[in-house]
Amino acid sequence: MAFLRILRLMLRGLALIVVLLWGIVLTLLLLPFRLFGERVRERLLQPVARHWFRMVRAAMGVQERCHGRPAHGPVLLAANHISWLDIVVLGCHVGACFVSKSEVAAWPVLGWLAKQGGTLFIHRGRHESAARIAHEMTERLQSGGRLLFFPEGTTSDGTSVRRFRNRLFQPAVECATPVQAVAIRYRRGSEAVDPVAYLPGVTLVQSAIGVLARPRTIVDIRWGRAVESRGIDRRELAALVEQEVVAEFSAIREESRDSATLSGTL
Repeated sequence: MAFLRILRLMLRGLALIVVLLWGIVLTLLLLPFRLFGERVRERLLQPVARHWFRMVRAAMGVQERCHGRPAHGPVLLAANHISWLDIVVLGCHVGACFVSKSEVAAWPVLGWLAKQGGTLFIHRGRHESAARIAHEMTERLQSGGRLLFFPEGTTSDGTSVRRFRNRLFQPAVECATPVQAVAIRYRRGSEAVDPVAYLPGVTLVQSAIGVLARPRTIVDIRWGRAVESRGIDRRELAALVEQEVVAEFSAIREESRDSATLSGTL
């Protein structure tokens, strides 16, 4: 077993390095398109990014079960947050820019790729940073862009959904942009908490090694309904979207229990 774990780690690690290098090449090839404007480059980058995220997902041995689909047109997508891997699995489906914590910008290679992909970085706990990001989100939505963020503000252990913070729902209210609820959950067998949860005290390298060495990682994604933002304030909107995400998360959990029960009876 230990030999197979090491072998998986080596093979998947090598594949991931190749995919990361390919991502750098693709990003460099798209840099000249900045001459036509940042928005033009981002529109060209989005389908390329989805393709690259799918390569990362495959290299890491991640399989997914997907229910529903992302909403069309300008939309703000709000998802629960468990791991850095969330960005990869959600990025396979949506041509959207992410809102991420500022620490990601400092990650080797990945931070640079995120910057080039138009990610907005927020310093948690800083009022002026939140105000700046909210302004940039408003500009993106007004120009017809799509954004995905994690309103819990931090990662959870994957057993439940944390309370949503409402500050970054304001751009959707100002632009009358719908907010689609997205729930994500990783299947865990006998583990007490989510096997890929990116919790305090765990480094990115440690987390990545854990995922790469696992036989497989199965993730469930449910694309919920888009909540209209007209006529309500950001607190009401955040509460409504949180309810939708919790409902979708609970549906995933029930489906996982039913699958486990069925497997046990066969």
